Amino acid sequence: MTSETGTRTHTVKIGTDKGLLAFQPKKLTVAPGDTIEWVANKLPPHNVVFLARGVPNGDEALASSLSCTKMMLNPGQAQTTQIPADAPTGQYHFYCEAHRGAGEAGTLTIEAQTEEA
Repeated sequence: MTSETGTRTHTVKIGTDKGLLAFQPKKLTVAPGDTIEWVANKLPPHNVVFLARGVPNGDEALASSLSCTKMMLNPGQAQTTQIPADAPTGQYHFYCEAHRGAGEAGTLTIEAQTEEA
């Protein structure tokens, strides 16, 4: 979904439709200013954690601001992450704290928004 300002909202399910402990999609590309809606799908509890070592420049404050650490205990519960307008481009790594050992992790790529002609 694209807003009037040109930013988009992306939905990521936590726990796949087939009941796997994975993010769906596992890789996502967004632009600064976009929003990600994280939705608990199958096999909760779930949350989303970014660590400083998993973000460009090792920025601890940025990693914390992107994280949704409160556990979502029921399917359908959602939390949102707003990508800061000044977020550095690059790859960001995240995981679910409850299922990290099972490999429930993903990659977020932030790319600069391009002007459409």
